[in-house]
Amino acid sequence: MSLRHALLALLEARPMTGYELAKQFDVSAAYVWHAHHPQIYTELRRLEAARLVEARWGAGARRHEAALLPHRRRLRRAAALAR
Repeated sequence: MSLRHALLALLEARPMTGYELAKQFDVSAAYVWHAHHPQIYTELRRLEAARLVEARWGAGARRHEAALLPHRRRLRRAAALAR
């Protein structure tokens, strides 16, 4: 599994900031794989450029959240069902 797929899977649950994604990643996969914060932010920018997620300002000051785009969510579900 790539970092890209891991981040998309986490964003399937809800929009999250890069910090929240890093913390969630640490809790769920830290014993197997560690992703440094700069890696996560770089991959989030790539996901946004590929139009897989959208970045938007979340609640609170300076919170930049990433959210899986609705049409990408449907594609991920269809791909999961096809397996």
